[in-house]
Amino acid sequence: MSHGPVGAVVTVEAGGSSQTNTSNTTFDNLAEGTARVRVELAGFLARETTLAVTTGSAQSLHMALLPDAAAQVCSVYVAVTPKAEKVLINGKPASGKETMFWSVVPAGKYKVEASAAGFTTALAKGSAKAGEVKKVALTLASAPTDVATAGGTTPGAPGSAGSAVVPATEDPADGQPVRIEVTPNADIFVNHVLRAKSAAFVDVKLPVGKWDVVFEHPDFPKVRKEVQVKAGKTTKPLRVDLSAGEGGISVRGGKAGLKIYVDGRSSGMTTPGVVRGLKPGRHTIELRESNGTTVVATQSVVITDSPQNQPVQF
Repeated sequence: MSHGPVGAVVTVEAGGSSQTNTSNTTFDNLAEGTARVRVELAGFLARETTLAVTTGSAQSLHMALLPDAAAQVCSVYVAVTPKAEKVLINGKPASGKETMFWSVVPAGKYKVEASAAGFTTALAKGSAKAGEVKKVALTLASAPTDVATAGGTTPGAPGSAGSAVVPATEDPADGQPVRIEVTPNADIFVNHVLRAKSAAFVDVKLPVGKWDVVFEHPDFPKVRKEVQVKAGKTTKPLRVDLSAGEGGISVRGGKAGLKIYVDGRSSGMTTPGVVRGLKPGRHTIELRESNGTTVVATQSVVITDSPQNQPVQF
């Protein structure tokens, strides 16, 4: 038999015995019946087939190996604060919008650029091995007017060691004090204004009314909550655990660019990729062609609420 490219390991199993060789070769003295042939080479998808073996009859077989996309690329995820209008990874527009972007790029060195009107361009460079997932956090420079009290450790005394204090808008003198806490540390926005970066809590003063609070972390989906401040009443602290009640998967294998569907719905991600925000329990994972209808592969997996992504190999 022959195969391409050269250097692959060829294993032939027939009649309860097996033979292995590492070059294009001939396998002799195979037992009559059905033989199983498997070809493997690092960086390529393994291939396997069966062949009918008949005494006194020679069979020829050629197997071409396809590159394993997951073994040659890496994934780069970019969290931007505040919202970016455009993110380039290796000079090409990344997928995503506002504060979360991502792209699958060739393994090796990468360059990330984030930009928005009224802000200076933020840059980051790095390198990633094949199959590795890199997470990059960028902050666009802004022109703030005041400072919010924030903490970067377990909620406690304001301004403690390791605090993540960031510029923010001035709190009104007649506002009511409100504490906002999050686990793990995350960026905290109040009505679209960044009040704390990578912090465990922030103390703000808010006038009477409803306030939109958003938590952003590169490893978790964006979480949006509402705080209602009432006249003459103390507002309870808002506490959020980003890792509670959700899980994630890291999908590998197959060719790059296949759409990842969960329970029949598009996740918005392609292979190889990570999908977060899944409820604990059994889910059906599908890989589909770019048309969104042709199913290439399917797996049923059980998701837990672990903050670690569960590997799913196709």
